[in-house]
Amino acid sequence: IADDDEIDLVVDSIQNLCATVKRIEHIGINSIFVYLKFSSKEAAAQGFHLLNNWKYHGREIIAKYLRLERYHAHFPEARESSSTNN
Repeated sequence: IADDDEIDLVVDSIQNLCATVKRIEHIGINSIFVYLKFSSKEAAAQGFHLLNNWKYHGREIIAKYLRLERYHAHFPEARESSSTNN
């Protein structure tokens, strides 16, 4: 991801696509990867279903699950979000 404007566009697009999902608690961007922390396992499954194989500006998006501990290792600030570990 090139600059702040592009990051904002990516985040807005993801939030619009996932508008029906209960809650995105955190969005982290690292290089070409976008990480999302959802409020529950059920919300994560909904987000996965919406995002996996999604086309964004001609690029196919591949979604993967990440353990919460590993997510927090990448984004320690996300620990402060109101997570439910269900």
